[in-house]
Amino acid sequence: MIRLLALCVLVMVSSSMACGSRQATEFDLKRGFDPEGVEVEKVSGKFYFNIFFTVSDDATLRLRNPDGIETGVVNVTKEDQNHDIAMCGELETPKGGAYTLSVEDNHGKQIATYTRDFSGASLSIVPSIAPTFAEWVKDDDSYTLNKVNFTTRNGGELPIWIISITCSIDGESIDIPIKGVEYKDDVCFPNNWSLYSLDVAIDGITPGDKTLKIDVKGTSDSIICTYSSLVTPGGGL
Repeated sequence: MIRLLALCVLVMVSSSMACGSRQATEFDLKRGFDPEGVEVEKVSGKFYFNIFFTVSDDATLRLRNPDGIETGVVNVTKEDQNHDIAMCGELETPKGGAYTLSVEDNHGKQIATYTRDFSGASLSIVPSIAPTFAEWVKDDDSYTLNKVNFTTRNGGELPIWIISITCSIDGESIDIPIKGVEYKDDVCFPNNWSLYSLDVAIDGITPGDKTLKIDVKGTSDSIICTYSSLVTPGGGL
């Protein structure tokens, strides 16, 4: 009986020492949880943070958006040095606000938390960055607007989808799809510019000054930014 009791005590002490000797998982975020770390996966239609880190053991990374909704979960190992983590759903433009990246060890214990505020995407058409002009064709007593060139800039800290662009003049308009069209830039990343050369082919435009309006649209047909310019058929913008 005494020997059995001693053996039980020994097992309990050994188990306690083993638990006490377990080293805590260490995580160090290097970079990527910032505007420069934003990437896009065109197939899934999602934006990601491509984060770089070191971790001493298996861990789980969780990202929550400004609404507190968990947008991405990834499991990493000590061999990993970087990983993508989704910041929004399919074809969604990330919201501005505070994003929280939390790290859990392989027992579910939170070992690190990082929170960063991001200003949302801020798209504008900027004529000063690159020439903005129209290409016209003279008909008998009217004009055809063949092409419109312009540049957009995203001055925010998060990316934005560009789904279509609408050009309107003299009571006529045309909606030009951008998303998924080869050679057209359907994403504008933070602090980046996109040059568009659009074939519009709006004919029957009468002589005299006209207002040309350009609407850049995002998801759900929402207008992201608008540009208007007084033009003279046969001239520039």
